[in-house]
Amino acid sequence: MASKTEKKEIPLDQQDLTSLQSSILEKLKELGPMTRDQLCEEFGFGKHKTVSTDKYLLREKGLRYQEVNEQYDKRTTIYDNLEKMEKRKLVERFSRSNGKSGRPLVYWKIKK
Repeated sequence: MASKTEKKEIPLDQQDLTSLQSSILEKLKELGPMTRDQLCEEFGFGKHKTVSTDKYLLREKGLRYQEVNEQYDKRTTIYDNLEKMEKRKLVERFSRSNGKSGRPLVYWKIKK
């Protein structure tokens, strides 16, 4: 008879994960491949405004004023943790074009 305090065995490749890394893995298992912004949205992180001060980028876009965008808080934290998990071969990234010019979207998925 198993006791109520018996713990589930954790696979070796998932040991020593932070709580955020474990949560990221659970989201990817549950919802499939996701971008960083999608992960931030799932975790309920807020957004903050960013202002582009790169005069070359602004000139290239034909803008006279600073460009204001919104980015998720903790977006870099998510990325840093995804990078660490990628090094441990738990997740991998792949690109998918969104049909627009510019950089393709980068998705993260659990490595099989």
